Formats: sequence, structure tokens, C-alpha cells
Amino acid sequence: MAHCYEAVQLHMLLDAIMYYKRAANYNNKEAIALHQLAKLHQELSCDEEVAFYYKKDITKIENEEREGPNMLEALLFLAINCSTHMMTKEMEVYCNKLLDYNRASLWYV
Repeated sequence: MAHCYEAVQLHMLLDAIMYYKRAANYNNKEAIALHQLAKLHQELSCDEEVAFYYKKDITKIENEEREGPNMLEALLFLAINCSTHMMTKEMEVYCNKLLDYNRASLWYV
């Protein structure tokens, strides 16, 4: 349902957010709900919510020992967001995770 509301034809982002929240609360097996919630809030320029959902997504990704572009996108946003808000220690954590992620990716190439 959320994907339908998110589609260009409807572009009902608040309704899409409602359904993605529901999916995230019911153990979203495809692991897309948290990432989509962050992206939709980013489209609405709600940086606090974007950061909140990206942090939750990173935690879920790390707990499930998954990899992929969602992790990279989340870490990059959080590092830049922390830099913008002068949150140096948090920014350093995300930058280090980005470096570790990139190093790990190079081993697979």
C-alpha cells in the first residue's frame, strides 16, 4: 500500500509514511520500510525524522549482518547531518563507519 501512495501518480507521501510505519512495526521482512521512511521524510525536508529512521535502519542492517547501498546512503546522510549541526563526535563515528564500509567493499572486488 505504501508504495502505491508513494507513486508519482498519487504522491500522497503522508499516507505512504503511515503505511511504511505500520510495516516497520510489524517486522518488515523485506527491510525496506525504515529506509523508505527516511527517504520520504527527506523529501518532506524533515531532517530530524530522516536521521531517526536512518539510525534505526543502520541498527537493523548491522543486527542482521546485511550489506548494500542503503547502509552507505544512511551513513553518508548522518555524517553530513552531524557535520551541519556541529555534532563532531557523532560525525566522527559515522565517517569511520563509512571508511570501514568502503574498505570492506574493496575486499569483495
